[in-house]
Amino acid sequence: MIALPKRLSLELTARCNYACPFCYGVWHERPELAEPELPTAEWKSILDKCARQGVKEVQFTGGEPLLRDDLDALIDHALAAGLKVALYTNASLLDETHLKSLKHRRVLISTSLPGLASYATMTGTAREAWPTLEAIERASELGWPMGVGITVARPNLAEAANLVAAAALAGASAIQVGTAMWEGRMKTHTDWMLTPDEWTAARAAIRNVPTGKARLTFADEFFCACREQPGDPASRWPSPSGTCPAGRAFGAIGPTGKLRRCLHTLEETDWRGS
Repeated sequence: MIALPKRLSLELTARCNYACPFCYGVWHERPELAEPELPTAEWKSILDKCARQGVKEVQFTGGEPLLRDDLDALIDHALAAGLKVALYTNASLLDETHLKSLKHRRVLISTSLPGLASYATMTGTAREAWPTLEAIERASELGWPMGVGITVARPNLAEAANLVAAAALAGASAIQVGTAMWEGRMKTHTDWMLTPDEWTAARAAIRNVPTGKARLTFADEFFCACREQPGDPASRWPSPSGTCPAGRAFGAIGPTGKLRRCLHTLEETDWRGS
């Protein structure tokens, strides 16, 4: 039997209403890793098996999980199985009803704030940042604040510190800032990747931003240690230091129900029959 980690990201779908050029979804490199998308009954079976095998926490993600009509049913099933539940969403479909329901069921919420003036460029849409900031603020007003992830790339580099300030002012409970990584869609946008010096300067500027009660952390990797590194980019950016903790502390189950030890790796295991 394959031992599952205590925390799992469940990628319910590869479908998304955004087209972020920095998205690390593995299906951008290998489309077959997203097809076929599992129906409700199979995801419920996976949740039951996760609970039986000692998983403690699942995070529903995607793609955009709110595009699935059965998300509420899957959340309820996970909670009934005794799992702690979190949701990662781009917040574009997150309305007042969702926020109140998620708070009532004590589902932790996280979102992404990839830009202010650069929001449309960073999301590949015609959208603006203010609805996301309003969602973060409303969640905080309801007493159920969101965590916020910020990916820094060349288009939003000039506003990196302002992004952190905006998230903190909106009421984010935690803010994680990282660099755009060489994988997924970014494999065709390497010109967006920061240099080590640019990332060092961005970090320094961000550290001067008052974040109030929000906990600020950084993810410094340009590449994941779970991936075979490319030749040319690896000569220009630092390789990962140490070993990725994935596979022990956390892992991912993709849209087809197969297990990956890390969000970033392309290697899958069909664990359900083992």
